[in-house]
Formats: sequence, C-alpha cells, structure tokens
Amino acid sequence: MNPCTLKDAEALLHYDSEFYARKAAVTKHSYGKGKVYYIGTEPDSETMKCLMGRILEETGIHDEFKDLPDGVEIAFRESKDEKFAFVLNHDRQVKELELPNTWECLLGEKNKLDSYGVNIYCQFQQGNE
Repeated sequence: MNPCTLKDAEALLHYDSEFYARKAAVTKHSYGKGKVYYIGTEPDSETMKCLMGRILEETGIHDEFKDLPDGVEIAFRESKDEKFAFVLNHDRQVKELELPNTWECLLGEKNKLDSYGVNIYCQFQQGNE
C-alpha cells in the first residue's frame, strides 16, 4: 500500500484500515487536457472493475470488451490498417465470450475460449476492409 498526499489531486477512494484511515488510496489529477489516475493499493477485482468503468466513462473511452469473464485477459496490437485482439484464458474452465460482430476470429472459436486457450481476433479499420 502506498497512501497519497494530495496536492492538486482529487481522492477517489480512501483507505479504511486503522493505520491509513482516511488517506487517499486512489487519486485523479487533471493536467492540461489530460487526467492522471494513481492507484496506490491493490484493489480486489470487483473494486478494480468498478474503478476502470468509472475511468472509461469519465474519459469517454468505449470498451467493447468490458464484460470479459473472470480469468480472461486481452491485449491489443494495431497497425494503420487493422487491429488485433489476443484473448487469453488463464483458467482451466472453458469460457463463453460475447464479442462484437466487428471482430473476425483468426484463431480459436468466435464465442468460446478453451481451457488455458488463446484466441486471436482481427478488426479492419474503417475503409480498409
């Protein structure tokens, strides 16, 4: 844990334990046209999901993969013509996926991710299909 001392930042979450009680655990600082978020703790997955949802909403970022099952990770790579999504299952259970139709499955099954499996999806940029 790393409690924050606020200068020009806004506290979004506070610690509730005795030692760090009421000290900032998560902060937001606006700078120029941007915002910086600092997470000085290790939130549980539900708190992190809620926090990331709030940040995405505040920044106007649309996350079409926000409802991935627990244990599933996604990483993106893109060029000027296409965007790739690498979806990894870190769990022994098969996962069902609900992905937008704009993504074409290159490896694996479109809506199913095998135990410890990897699926690869591609999305062509507008006008380049």
